[in-house]
Amino acid sequence: MASNQPTEAKRREDTPAQAVVEAVRRADKWCPNRIWALAHAHEKGERALPNLIPSSPGVLEHVPPHADHQFCTFDLCEHSCRDFTAVKRAHEPRDSHCTCKPHNDLFPEAELNLAAIQGQSTAWELAGRSTIKPPQPFMAVSHVWSDGTGTGGWPHGEANQCLYSFFKGIAQRFKCKGIWWDTICIPSGKKERNKALDKMHLNYENARFTLVHDDFLRALEWVDAETACFAIVMSPWFSRGWTALELAMSRKVKILFKGSIIKDLDEDILRKYPDSSTHPSTAEAIRALRDNKGIADVNTLIRILRPRYTSWPKDIATISGLLARVPIGRTESQIIYKDILRKIGRIYHGHLFHDSATMSGDFGWCPTSLLDMPISPPPSASDTFPPLDVLLINEHGTVIGNWDRTQGIGDVCEKTCNWKGTHPLVKAKLCAALEEASQENQKHWTRYSLLVEPRAKADQAITRALLVKVKRQDKTADVEYIGSLHFNQDLRFECIFRQVQARIGGPDEAGKGSEDPGEMDSQTSSSSTGGDDDSEDPGEMDGQTSSSSASGDNGSENPRKMDDSGWNALHVAAWRCCHDQVNAELDKKTDPTKTDTLGQQPIHLAAERGNVSIVEGLLKRLKESDQLQRAGLEYQNAKCKRGQTALHRAVWGVLRKSSNCC
Repeated sequence: MASNQPTEAKRREDTPAQAVVEAVRRADKWCPNRIWALAHAHEKGERALPNLIPSSPGVLEHVPPHADHQFCTFDLCEHSCRDFTAVKRAHEPRDSHCTCKPHNDLFPEAELNLAAIQGQSTAWELAGRSTIKPPQPFMAVSHVWSDGTGTGGWPHGEANQCLYSFFKGIAQRFKCKGIWWDTICIPSGKKERNKALDKMHLNYENARFTLVHDDFLRALEWVDAETACFAIVMSPWFSRGWTALELAMSRKVKILFKGSIIKDLDEDILRKYPDSSTHPSTAEAIRALRDNKGIADVNTLIRILRPRYTSWPKDIATISGLLARVPIGRTESQIIYKDILRKIGRIYHGHLFHDSATMSGDFGWCPTSLLDMPISPPPSASDTFPPLDVLLINEHGTVIGNWDRTQGIGDVCEKTCNWKGTHPLVKAKLCAALEEASQENQKHWTRYSLLVEPRAKADQAITRALLVKVKRQDKTADVEYIGSLHFNQDLRFECIFRQVQARIGGPDEAGKGSEDPGEMDSQTSSSSTGGDDDSEDPGEMDGQTSSSSASGDNGSENPRKMDDSGWNALHVAAWRCCHDQVNAELDKKTDPTKTDTLGQQPIHLAAERGNVSIVEGLLKRLKESDQLQRAGLEYQNAKCKRGQTALHRAVWGVLRKSSNCC
C-alpha cells in the first residue's frame, strides 16, 4: 500500500529553510566554511545544502571530522588562512618516526633552471639526475603543503628520502619514467621560477596521470563512490586555489586513500556515483572542474575560485588566468582579469550590479577583482542571437549591448537608495552624480540616466539600476559607468523611458571602439570557446608540445616539423583531445602513421587518453585515403618501442579496475 507520508525530497522542497538548517546540523563536525563554500559553488546556493550534505549515516560516519577548525565560521576558515609554506617536511609512512635525511645530491638546480628558461618540462626522471625528455610518461603530484609535502622552508631541491621514495614507487607502479612535484620541480631563481610557474598547468595536462595526496583523504577507508565524493569536497585539497587548477587541467586523476589504495577519480568515483539528475550532489562540484573545457563564462570562474584559499592574494588572479588560458607573464592582477574578460568576450547585465571600487583606466565598469562580481543568471534559451541579456566586450574594454529600459533620474536621491555593502568611494561618486543631476532638474534621458536590466517591463517597479553619465548620444549611446543603485523600495517612474543600445566604459574610455555588436560578436565568439588562443610563443612551449599551442590553436608553423620528442602537431592534438585540430591536421594530409622517438603514433596517444572519437576518426581517414590504405591495414595494430598497441594503451588508460590499484 502506498504511503500517504510525503517523500524526503518533497519535505525538503516544502520546507526549504528547515531543510537547510537540518543539513547544517548534520554537518556539524566539519568546517562550516567548507560547508558554505560547497553550497555557494552550486547555482542554487544554500538551497542545495539539503541534497549536498548526505543523509546516509554510513557516509557521515566514515568521513573523518575536521581537526583544528574549532574557531572557523561560515565566512572564514581560520585553518586555511595560515601560512603553510614553512610546515616541517613529513616522512613516510605517516605514522613512523623516520629520521632519514633529505636528498641533497639529487635534482641539480642548474639543470632545472636550463629546462625552465628553454620552456622545457621541469619534471625529473625518477633517478633525479636530469629532467624528463618528452614524450616519456611522468606522474604529477597534486597536494597541500599543510600536510608537510611542500618545501618546508628547506633549501631548494631537498626532499626527505622516504617521501620521495614513496612518490617514486607510485610512479613506477604506473609505468611512469618521471615525476613532477612542485617541491622539487619549481626553480628558486626569480626569472626561472616565473617561467616555470607560467607553464605549471601544462605539467598536469601533459602528465600520464595526476596523483592526489591529502592526509585527510589518506585517513579515509575506501567504502564507495558516494562517501569518497563527500570526503573529497570536504578535504583541504579541494579547498585550495591551485589544486582547483590542477584538477581542471589533469586528463586523468588518481586519489590516494587509506592503506595506499588508489582509485581513479573519473572511473571509480564520478562514474559510479548514484544518479543525481533530480537533485544536487557533491559529485557536481567535482564534475564542474573535470568537465571544464576552458572557462567559457564569468559565472563559472566565480563559482570555482571564490570559495577557495591561496597563500598569496595575487595567486587567485594567476590561477584565474591559467584556467582561462590567457598569458600570465607575472603581470598585475588587473591586467590578467582584463585579458580574461577580453577572451571570454561577454558578460550578463547582472554582472555590472556590484558595489565595489572599479578598475583604473579602461574596464572602468569592472571591480578590481573579477571575483567581486555577482553571479548573474545566463540568458534564456528563448532569446534570439545575440540574446538581449548578453553584453559584448570589445578589445578596449567597452561593454556593448541592449538595455530594455533607459530612464531619467526622476526623484532618485541619496535617501531613496540602499547603501549597504557599497564601497565608500563608490557611494561618494554616486551621490555626487545624483546631486549634480538634481541641480539640473533632470527628468529625462539627458546628461545622467538609469539603465534598467532586461525583463523589467514598463508597468513594473524598478528595484535597481545602473547610473551612467552620457558622453555622446546617437544610434548607440556612449556612457560612463558611475555605479549601481539599489533602491529602498520599488520605484515607479512617470517620466519617459526607451530602449537603448549602449557602449559602457570608464571615465576615459566611454565609447572606445565603435564596432557594431553584431560584427564584434563574430570577433569575440571564437574567443569564448578558446579556439583562437595564440597567446603563447610556440618556440617556448612545453617540451612535450611542438608547433601547436597548449590550447590547440591553429599551429602556424609547418605541422610536419618535428621537435626533439618526435611529436608533430597531430601528436599534440591527439594527446590534448583537440578534435577540431586533429581534423584540421588530417585535412592538411599530416601523416597519422608518423612515430615519435618512442615509436608512438597519434593513435597510441588518443587511445591512452580514452578518446574513442579521435581513434575512430584516425582509422576512418586512413580507410578513405588511397595514399594510406595499405598503412591503414596495420595501423591499429602498430606497436611502439615498448611493444604496446593502441589497444594496450586503451586498456591501461580506461579499463583498469583493481580496487588496490586504480
